Amino acid sequence: MTSGSEGISGEVQMTLIFSKSVGCTIFRRSMLSVLFVATSTWPLATAMALDSWLALRVTLKNVLGSTLCLANT
Repeated sequence: MTSGSEGISGEVQMTLIFSKSVGCTIFRRSMLSVLFVATSTWPLATAMALDSWLALRVTLKNVLGSTLCLANT
């Protein structure tokens, strides 16, 4: 796993870049802040937030593939 300029993996950076380019607002807040708020309000909310985030991430990976097509050229 390689780290990008912000210390996050390249895969996560690609997901963030793609989501911003299509106007997805779900990723505006970082996952750590979402989990922090969830755990401070209701412990079960942590599992629910993580579950929904992982499901969206898997969906984006299935749509995009593991790497961008332009990165291979």
